[in-house]
Amino acid sequence: MNNTSPVSIAKITDIHLFGDDNQELLGMRTKDYFCAVIEQL
Repeated sequence: MNNTSPVSIAKITDIHLFGDDNQELLGMRTKDYFCAVIEQL
């Protein structure tokens, strides 16, 4: 009997994070966008 759980894998690349948390790329604060992606994962 196999009692293992499935494993999910995510690869995040090319995230364009800036040193300044308020800096934007294409009108979005990169840190906020990155944190939202991590939360979804």
